[in-house]
Amino acid sequence: MAIPNKDDPQILHSIFQIFDEDGDGCVSVDELLHIFEKLGMQTSKCSIQSLFSELPHAPKDRLSKKEFQELYDTICAPAHEFDVNDSSILCNADADEELIAAFHVFDRDRDGFISPTELQTVLRSLGFLQANHLSACVEMIKRADQNGDGRIDFMEFKRMLTSQ
Repeated sequence: MAIPNKDDPQILHSIFQIFDEDGDGCVSVDELLHIFEKLGMQTSKCSIQSLFSELPHAPKDRLSKKEFQELYDTICAPAHEFDVNDSSILCNADADEELIAAFHVFDRDRDGFISPTELQTVLRSLGFLQANHLSACVEMIKRADQNGDGRIDFMEFKRMLTSQ
């Protein structure tokens, strides 16, 4: 099964639903903080509000789907089409397409793993100063890296995001 490129509205919708945890149609500062905590990233409400304020017409406390698309486009600008069958990320045939799409935001080279460098690239694009130090990204990866290979595969990513 091929997933269309990042410009496909279904991919954005799926990723938006992951971030919109309460289903109110907006991604709040608190929801984004919660996702970042699951990823092991330290940030503050102030930092996220600052990120939101960089988007034209976005309020400082929540993003609509359209504003989220602007943020998503900024992060995924160099990403290209990908085919889930060509990647080693699918260990489970029932894996959520939403999680796969979110995984591919980080897996920039489409090798089926999130490396510290790939994590650093995405975090830098979001304006996280701690990402300026690769060692901080290595530490974040260690928190979810269950097999000790220094990278996050899809199943590790899924466990991290779906754990309470």
